[in-house]
Amino acid sequence: MLRITGIALIAVLALGGLAFAAGDEEAAASAYQLNPPGTYPVVDEKVTITAIAYYSSSTSSGTPEDAAFATYLEDLTNVHVDFVEMIESNGSQEKFNLILASGDLPDILIPHGSITAQQVFLHGSNGTFLPLNDLIDQRMPSLKQRLNEAPSIKARLTMPDGNIYAFPDVEANCFHCQFSAKLWVYQPWVEKLGLKWPPETTEELYETFKAFKTQDPNGNGQADEIPILGAVDGWRQDPFTFLMNPFIFTSHPYGNNYGAFLERSPSDVRFVANTPEWREGLKYMRRLYAEGLLGDESFVWTRQEGMSAVENPDTELVGSFPAGWFGMMTLNGAGTGRFAHFQPIAPVTGPTGLQQTTFFPPTMRYQTQITPSGADRKEVIAQWVDWFYEDPIVHGGLAWGWRREGIDWRWLTEEEKAKGWVARDGNPAQTLSINVQAYSRDLYDDGWPRTAPGRFDMIAHGALPPEWAEDPSKQEYRLMVATRDLYAPYKTESYIPPDLVFDETTQDELIDLAETLTSRTGLVLQRATEFINGTRDINNDAAWNEYVAELERVGVDRYVALWRDTLDNGGYFN
Repeated sequence: MLRITGIALIAVLALGGLAFAAGDEEAAASAYQLNPPGTYPVVDEKVTITAIAYYSSSTSSGTPEDAAFATYLEDLTNVHVDFVEMIESNGSQEKFNLILASGDLPDILIPHGSITAQQVFLHGSNGTFLPLNDLIDQRMPSLKQRLNEAPSIKARLTMPDGNIYAFPDVEANCFHCQFSAKLWVYQPWVEKLGLKWPPETTEELYETFKAFKTQDPNGNGQADEIPILGAVDGWRQDPFTFLMNPFIFTSHPYGNNYGAFLERSPSDVRFVANTPEWREGLKYMRRLYAEGLLGDESFVWTRQEGMSAVENPDTELVGSFPAGWFGMMTLNGAGTGRFAHFQPIAPVTGPTGLQQTTFFPPTMRYQTQITPSGADRKEVIAQWVDWFYEDPIVHGGLAWGWRREGIDWRWLTEEEKAKGWVARDGNPAQTLSINVQAYSRDLYDDGWPRTAPGRFDMIAHGALPPEWAEDPSKQEYRLMVATRDLYAPYKTESYIPPDLVFDETTQDELIDLAETLTSRTGLVLQRATEFINGTRDINNDAAWNEYVAELERVGVDRYVALWRDTLDNGGYFN
């Protein structure tokens, strides 16, 4: 979470932003002829709107006015967008904060996630962003439909005062990202040693790791194998999430500390890292560590150092690793070729019968806001923005990279559908790419990637060709199969919802408590590491009780109470 500027900034925003609200809105609105929602052009005479927008140099050069898509959309809608400034992704949050503080605002902002829910509420409640509820209801039939289909997104958009102040961008296209707490096991060792595949319980996983360590699967006569290796950075590379979930729900132990070590139920929230179940999980991890099965490098190495071990050209060293995808620790399609042989396993069952995987909800960005400067054209802006939500497949492709039907993609034939062609979530696909661009290598300057006002991704857009099943380097196919078959069936939604809004005092207090309790250097992970490496005895009741008492002294009860109140205020409890 970001610490937002306090009272002084609110005063600047209230004075600067509201200066744009002068004038008779109804008189100004009569200057154009607005056509019915969902019909084009939006207006009969061309209307210009000004914008400051985000772009990423990995996807575009930041010149949306020169894009082929810009010409197409302007001809269709009769709305011209004057991009008065483009903000590169590096440092974009700070830059948008400065723009907001200046009060010199265009008609719309397109910050692409550079503005948080907390900031949206602040700037909306003081008048710097206009409320959009009536516009969505009366002028945006497509967005209204999308939000009715996705009530969780609507809930995240709606601020505590009941208003919506931003049009959303929903990145729901990455199915496997929603189940990213995966474990990848080196199957050649399993086969060489004649082990059960796959291991299905924590005890069977222990036996697999023990065999990796004691039976010399790399054949060099040394016990140099690392049965499981994590990392202190990288996507879902901490050793805790996969290994602790068979004992108790665990999410975000490294990196993002938003709601770390909390488990939500329909009626309450609890801290997990002081429970008997958490202790049992630490005992399991201690057992692995004490027998040399959990590499101590897991708590100090970066993922690049881990990859060097996995890709060691001289001999195989690593038996498994946690990661969002196998390319975090292997060279996909290159290197030693070991990338093809690390296979995912389903979440294992714990001693009480618990089998679960953490679910990470789709990313939603507060993508576009209307300022008082655009108040006299807010209906035009709303109907223009609504085009982006009309058809996520056709319009989304045009907006992102000027991907045109029949040129860059086509609809699947009925015969192809009958053959079972699937999309990234394993469900039936609708389209097939003809011209494929390489992300981060080819720029999408013909479209508005990350600069378009909003989208709702459709997973069904873009079939995975069946022949990809035979090519282990096709990560999207491998990840789809792994997620669909091994992880999605064990989904648990105990996560803390993203995009909660806190009052300023609560937010400041939570930032301090999270730093003390749940950060990478906080008390929970410090003591967990000490229990695992044996510096503290996890089997000693006095040592455990002292840890629980430490948590109480530094404010764990207050940490939980603040989250409970915020969730309750957000309508998340029955």
